[in-house]
This record gives sequence, structure tokens and C-alpha cells, in this order.
Amino acid sequence: MRSDSRKLVVGLGNPGEKYSNTRHNIGFKIVLAVHAKFKANDFKTKCNSLYSKKKEWILALPTTFMNRSGIAVKCLIEQFDIDLDNIIVVVDDINLPLGEIRLRRSGSDGGHNGLKSIITELGTEDFKRLRFGIGQEIEEIRKKYLDTKEFVLSDFEDEEESVLEEKIPPAVELINFFLYENFQKMLDYNSKLNSLSQD
Repeated sequence: MRSDSRKLVVGLGNPGEKYSNTRHNIGFKIVLAVHAKFKANDFKTKCNSLYSKKKEWILALPTTFMNRSGIAVKCLIEQFDIDLDNIIVVVDDINLPLGEIRLRRSGSDGGHNGLKSIITELGTEDFKRLRFGIGQEIEEIRKKYLDTKEFVLSDFEDEEESVLEEKIPPAVELINFFLYENFQKMLDYNSKLNSLSQD
């Protein structure tokens, strides 16, 4: 029987130590931070994913590699019988400045292969997502990389780590609103954060 309150948070990334600190894995980093903050249960394996279930919510990290994320997400939805309205995907966005957060109720893949895979497997663009900026405003760093793929698969540099330390906690707090309140509360809180940063 489907539970209307059961929620799924999926962080996108690539499995393995090699990718753990890459820009493309910020979705993993944020979901792991949520897991630590709420002292969730240990991760188990199901549906080509690591997942942690606590109360009526589930945190998941697909182990399919980014380009096949949709296979894991579709399986999790079916296995746990989750309504599409109760899912949020946490993903990197190269078009946003480092640490900037953008929330969307739905939308295209924006050129992101993980989102593209999910859209393909689910047959819809109608799922929520938290986009976390990994774009680089420090031109000297950006020039070091030959192309977009090399950039997103490179590790965060030392000068970027302090930005992540400041910006990941608000992302965790936004997911807290999704888990215990609703998406509108996330939008309201993010608007408040953005207004404070512009003061």
C-alpha cells in the first residue's frame, strides 16, 4: 500500500573513491551530509543503489554511474512504492556559480546526463530537483581544464573547499524542509537565503 508521506532523496554522482571529491559528485556529498546530520540508518544495497531508510523517508546514492542513474531511480520508486511528487534529485549544475542553489519542480535535463537518464527511464520531466552550482568564477582554475567533462570530473581545489563548507549546510537544511515539511517550504527558505545574501 502506497504511503503518501514516504519521500525519496536521490543524490547523483559516480561510485568509487576515484570520484568522491569531484565536482560531478556534489549530489553524493550533500546526501551524505543529510545522512550524517540526521544520524540515519546505515546504508544498504538495493536497486543498484546505496540507500538508507529512516521513518518515512529514504536517502539514496545510485551506483550505476551518472549516465545510468535513471535505472536506479526507477527501481527505487517501484520497490518502495513512492509517489513521483515525493521525490527530489540533488544534482550538480555547471551553469550556476559555486554553491548557488536553484530549486525546480520539473524541467529539462539542461544537458546533464544524470537527469537525462532519469527523464528517459521515468518518461517524464515532472520530478523535483535541487541544483547545486559547481561553476567556477576563478578563471585561473577554469582555464586549467580542456573541456566541460574534464572540469566536472576534476576534484574541488583547496580554495573551493571553504565555499563548500559554507554552502552545503543550507542545502542540507533545504532537504530537511522537504523531508519534514514540503517543497513550498524549501522554496520559501531558499528565497530567504537568497535575500540575505544580497543584503
